[in-house]
Amino acid sequence: MYMSTDDARSDFFLAAAVYVIGPTLLSAVLRSTGGLLNGTVGQWLLAVGVPVLLIAAMPLYLMRYRDESWSSLVRGSGDAAPLGLALVAPVVVGVLLGDLIAGGGLVDGLTGTFQDPIILVGRVLRWLSIAVLAVFLWRRAEYAFRSISERMEVLVTRAAAATIGASVVASLLLLPRVSTIGFAMAPLGFAAAWFLATRLVPAVGMGEQWQVYAPLITLALGPLEIFALLTDPLDFLVGLRTAGMVAGFGLLAVMGLSAGKGPRMPLVMAAAFALLTSVPVFGASLGL
Repeated sequence: MYMSTDDARSDFFLAAAVYVIGPTLLSAVLRSTGGLLNGTVGQWLLAVGVPVLLIAAMPLYLMRYRDESWSSLVRGSGDAAPLGLALVAPVVVGVLLGDLIAGGGLVDGLTGTFQDPIILVGRVLRWLSIAVLAVFLWRRAEYAFRSISERMEVLVTRAAAATIGASVVASLLLLPRVSTIGFAMAPLGFAAAWFLATRLVPAVGMGEQWQVYAPLITLALGPLEIFALLTDPLDFLVGLRTAGMVAGFGLLAVMGLSAGKGPRMPLVMAAAFALLTSVPVFGASLGL
């Protein structure tokens, strides 16, 4: 559907603002309420409410406001689901190898997730909400920003270097603190997933710079603790590592969307990331 530049831009920045600023406001509210939400009911409210309200709610509201059907979020090509699972596989392998190298079992990172229903539901909702946000931002960015065309191959290569590359570098810089190379395996899994994506959903033809870059920048800003660079560089590096992987997911989603695979592919990827990996995402700082 066609949208005016003003409408698309306002939608993009509204969804981005809730996603980026919302966690800070919520953290302040949680601190002021003390232990009010420490019980089981409170933890369930946080697990369900945080990802829905701070990530998915605004895109879903704006879609309804613009008379877009929510069912469009599950549409896709016949091979969208298998392709999504194939792209998640290198990350799953990276996470499992990381656990093994760190001295744990192959499924140590997943054990706690499946043993605690609150953690499991929270992870699934956060990843699915991230997928909804990525699709929404990609759609709006087509009309929201000035058209600057460039070869898609160049755009996705630069984006991979900035997002996944930043996550790998942050992991390496944190190695003296964590004392295991396994910490870098998950970001390296994203690098392998991107390389596989260049074969399975190759970037061809011309693309729009900001339709690729703007969603990834937004996704990265959620987990990134920018001001921690001045107060606690270690926290900044941890946030940068997570931000790079979340934006790396966004890049895989953008590549699939640009190749015509539809939103179904990012949703399948998100569910697989939630269920098969321990990759952190939005909400970790809130104790979810």
